Amino acid sequence: DIDYDNRCVVAQPGVTNLAITQAVEGAGFYYAPDPSSQIACTIGGNVAENSGGVHCLKYGVTTNNISIIDSSSDPHFAHSTGGASVCDRSNAAIA
Repeated sequence: DIDYDNRCVVAQPGVTNLAITQAVEGAGFYYAPDPSSQIACTIGGNVAENSGGVHCLKYGVTTNNISIIDSSSDPHFAHSTGGASVCDRSNAAIA
């Protein structure tokens, strides 16, 4: 899901940085933490490594661009971490 008004994307961990940028670039946005390997980098990997890139000096690294992370290792247990957000699930900010 993409919420342009609130600059929010709901994404699964296997989505690549490039896929997010391509999904939002038509509206003039991009995914700010942009490691040079963004073709292969995934959101889940970005979160695990707190990835950055050339834009991190202006927009910050991954932790500066994630509001909420929902995770579940068991279908009967879900965990959410992060602050209040307009998005309902894990998201990546778009710049």
